[in-house]
Amino acid sequence: NVIEQIFGILKQQFIILNHPPYGSMEVQARIPPALAAIHNFICIHDPNKICNFNQFDPEDPDPGYYGKLAHGPANQRERNRASERYDQTAQMMCQRYIHYKTNVLHT
Repeated sequence: NVIEQIFGILKQQFIILNHPPYGSMEVQARIPPALAAIHNFICIHDPNKICNFNQFDPEDPDPGYYGKLAHGPANQRERNRASERYDQTAQMMCQRYIHYKTNVLHT
């Protein structure tokens, strides 16, 4: 996927994308396009300063980070763990959205 390749290249070039997000959602949404613009500017005006991504593997831009693939379908323990993680993520996103809506939009 081209989008995944772009994010993989940006993650290699700009370390900020490898860390947990911070700041408001409005700021977070502006970071990737801004970094893409900076990357393109560097490629055009000073190509010697940009990393060579010819050996970039689009299938796995961060090898080893995700662990090993299981064989066969997920067992009940894995499904429960995934469900808990999903619920935690949804709860965190909801809390951030409520905070953003009440504290940022209404100030």
